[in-house]
Amino acid sequence: MGRAVVETLFVGRDECLADHFSAEMRHRYGATVHLTERTPDALDFIDQHKLEAVFIDLQDTQPDEQWEDPLDVLRCLRLSPKNKKCITVVFTHKEELDILSTARRAGADYFLIKPLIRPQLDRLMHVIHGIMVESRRLHQRTHIHFPVLCATRQGQDVGASLNLSASGMLLSLQGETGVREQEEVELVFPYGQRVSDPFVLHGRVARVDDGGNVAVAFQNMAPLQRDRLKAWVELALFCQPNRAEGFPLPT
Repeated sequence: MGRAVVETLFVGRDECLADHFSAEMRHRYGATVHLTERTPDALDFIDQHKLEAVFIDLQDTQPDEQWEDPLDVLRCLRLSPKNKKCITVVFTHKEELDILSTARRAGADYFLIKPLIRPQLDRLMHVIHGIMVESRRLHQRTHIHFPVLCATRQGQDVGASLNLSASGMLLSLQGETGVREQEEVELVFPYGQRVSDPFVLHGRVARVDDGGNVAVAFQNMAPLQRDRLKAWVELALFCQPNRAEGFPLPT
C-alpha cells in the first residue's frame, strides 16, 4: 500500500546511533534513511521531499558555527505542507530530560532515552508500523470513475472522478466554473446514481492542472465517513489491483 519507498531522515552527530537506527529501518521496512548532521541541510531536505518519519538526536542543542538548534527541524516539519503530519522521534540523554517539554511544544511525537535498549526500540518500531499502515490506508488511491457533483461559491458543475483516496480526489469538470487553487468545494458522489447513502464531502482545491483536472484534498471529514471511504477505496483496489496508485494528493 501507499508509496513504494519509505523515506526517512536522521538528524544528528551520533554516528553509531545513526548507523544502528538506519540498519533497523532498512531491515524492518526497507526504508531509505537519509543522514545529515546539520540543521540547515535537514531543513532543505524537508522542503524538497515527502517523508514518513524524522529522527532527531538532541544530544547537543546549543547552536554553534556547525550545529544550529535541532528543534528548528521540528518546527519546520509542523509548518511543512508535505510533512506536517510525519512521525517525529527525538533521542536524548537522561540528564537532558528538561528539554523534552520544549521538544514536545516544537512538535515531537515520541522520545527515546540514550543509550537505547531493545524493548524500548521494539515498542517504538511497533508504534511506527501502526502509524505507517494507517497513513498508507489514508493515501492509497485507485483509478475509479463515477459522476461527481462539485459545488463552489460560483455555482455547481458535474464532472467525473479520475482517481480517489480517503484523503482526496482528482476529477475532471464539464463546465467552466473557474475553480481556483485553495478554493473550498463540496463534492457529492456517486452523483446521478441510485445510491442510498452518497458521500457529501468538503475539501479544498490543492491543484488545477493545465488540462483542467482538479485535485481536491478532503477536509473536516467525520471519522465514520473516512472509515467508509477507506473501505470503498480498498474494495476498488481489490477488484482492480493493477490500476492502483499509492502517491497521496497534495494537502
